[in-house]
Amino acid sequence: MDAHLFTPGFVTENLTGAGFDLVEQMERGPGLREKSPQAVLLARRPPTNGGTNGRF
Repeated sequence: MDAHLFTPGFVTENLTGAGFDLVEQMERGPGLREKSPQAVLLARRPPTNGGTNGRF
């Protein structure tokens, strides 16, 4: 199994470059069995002409 680690900044840059809006970002240091810091990013599509704000 391969894993690819990206910095939150790299992922945020790619999300915003693809037209997504960053809603929230949480980061923490590595856990007991982890070697790298961890992050969670929440992004959404911007509203469309239909006004659904990216929801179904």
